[in-house]
Amino acid sequence: MSEEKQPLGTLFDVINYSSNESVEKFIENMTPQQALFCVVQSCSINQKKGQYNSPENEVILKAIKILTTPISNNDGTPPEPEIFKMS
Repeated sequence: MSEEKQPLGTLFDVINYSSNESVEKFIENMTPQQALFCVVQSCSINQKKGQYNSPENEVILKAIKILTTPISNNDGTPPEPEIFKMS
């Protein structure tokens, strides 16, 4: 029976890591999709913890919806979230 190594910690309640070096590697190699995921998860967690007031909650929910809702393309290609079109 093999022992599974327990994670050192968890980022945003979903990303387990086993060492500080693995966190550094994740940060260095982060993709735009991973960056968006981290920002959305961070906002969601803080919202659940009651860290924002009502107007802030509304703004954050709208921002997340805008950033994660694909824009339809007329040429048949898959849509991308708006955040990827900013660069």
